[in-house]
Amino acid sequence: MKAGIESKKALAAAGVFISLMVGAGFATGRELLTFFAKSGALGVAGFAVSCAVLALCGWAVMDITFRRRIRGYSEFMSLVLGKRLGRVMVFLVNIFIFVMMATMFSGFGEAMTQAVSFNYSAGVIFMAALCFLTFLFDLKGIVRVSAVLAPVLVVGGLFFGIFQVLTDTAAVFLPFRTGAFGFLWPAAIYASYNLLTAVSVLSTMGNEIVSRKTAKRAAFISGAVIFILGLAFLAPIYLNFNMLRDVPVPLLALAERGGGGIEAVYLVVLIAAIFTTSVSSGFAVIEWLHPLVKKRLSRTAVKILVTLAGVLLAHIGFNAFIEKAYPLFGYIGLFQIAAILLYFAFGEKETAAA
Repeated sequence: MKAGIESKKALAAAGVFISLMVGAGFATGRELLTFFAKSGALGVAGFAVSCAVLALCGWAVMDITFRRRIRGYSEFMSLVLGKRLGRVMVFLVNIFIFVMMATMFSGFGEAMTQAVSFNYSAGVIFMAALCFLTFLFDLKGIVRVSAVLAPVLVVGGLFFGIFQVLTDTAAVFLPFRTGAFGFLWPAAIYASYNLLTAVSVLSTMGNEIVSRKTAKRAAFISGAVIFILGLAFLAPIYLNFNMLRDVPVPLLALAERGGGGIEAVYLVVLIAAIFTTSVSSGFAVIEWLHPLVKKRLSRTAVKILVTLAGVLLAHIGFNAFIEKAYPLFGYIGLFQIAAILLYFAFGEKETAAA
């Protein structure tokens, strides 16, 4: 019975983690093209490194959260970095998470414009409205959405990626563009900015992690699934790099070539990816902001404010977020990764000794 509960909890936590990773940048193919396909075949090795880092850090965060009974991201970062530096990191990370939510809104608007000539602003508002409805249910809503949509992301994404590789008859291979180890830097940046969001949400899931085994299992299931799904997306992008390099939603361009059925499958995967990441990101910002303003604003008012501000920011444009804002925050993420892994390796031992 206990083993069954642990397995269910591990899968639920893995679903949240996977949903956080597979957002608009991933599911549109824009992140994979920018950070990995440009490195040629070595990009696959870079992506493998990123997934390994994601799994290791995810395990560290969930393990620490379980053992120390952490109740939120601010408490987690204060433990890892100390109160002062922790507060600075929390502020910077929540700015990025808010940017990520706006990026998801933007990605949906861009995808709908490219797919069905839907008005960009209307698409942004539609996704924002769906997210706001989910925010009303707080963490329970996030976990339920992830539990339902994570399997859709994995199964649909694998089907789409494999179909594209098997039916591609006009592949254009990209020659190597990096040195022997040049592919590692984009891999590190990719993992680091994705973990900014993931850590903020995983550190609130203390009630979902029932043992250290659950934490470890959830993290490594997530890393494996993200790698397999990413490989299924990365392969057709790599094969058609020259055709896709300037397309806002690369995988949608490939789906359109496959006909109505495959395009429909892809759009379901894309919408699920955008939605799950949007609600997870928005929830994290709300969790951070509400305690700071609760004397003046209710929790519902904060949810409304965050959603509306995200709609406004989304009009900066999808590609600008992926190619400029994400790498910038990636440098901050590298510091967070180092701090978490050092605490995981040495901090707990020092605490126990004391």
